[in-house]
Amino acid sequence: MPGYGLLNRVVGSKKMKDYDIVHPTYYNPYILRCKYNKLVITVYDMIHEIFPEMFSPNDKTISNKKQLLYAADHIIAISESTKRDILRIYPNISPDKISVIYIASNIALNVPNIYMQLPEKFILFVGNRSIYKNFNRFMKSINQFCRLIKNCIWFVWVAERLITMSLG
Repeated sequence: MPGYGLLNRVVGSKKMKDYDIVHPTYYNPYILRCKYNKLVITVYDMIHEIFPEMFSPNDKTISNKKQLLYAADHIIAISESTKRDILRIYPNISPDKISVIYIASNIALNVPNIYMQLPEKFILFVGNRSIYKNFNRFMKSINQFCRLIKNCIWFVWVAERLITMSLG
């Protein structure tokens, strides 16, 4: 992956032992070559492991994640479902090593109420989607579905701004 050579040099030059906890942002095993006190990994899902056919054979996510999960002092799963998936796929990992910490916030935000009259049936999609979440495949599937049922489905996408579009 581009940029990891520089990252390895920067991380390798730091004394990771100066930190109580190291928490990398993704599953790149560069961190395993560093000296650190405690390693904590966050797992958002096990999609690569559950649907490996959806990813390139060159994708290293599964092997990298596995290395980090076994090396981690602690694992954060973002849901009970993710924790169950980890334990099902890697039964040698102790359940005591995994904490479920939800990523939702209870912080009250000062945002205006947005009301939109929606049709009775619609698909709600929240967030900015990019290719890694198969958004293009999702949109093509919805389009094919609309053609198959010969009906229109409303798609509501909430991201930086509210967008509605009719597919079909």
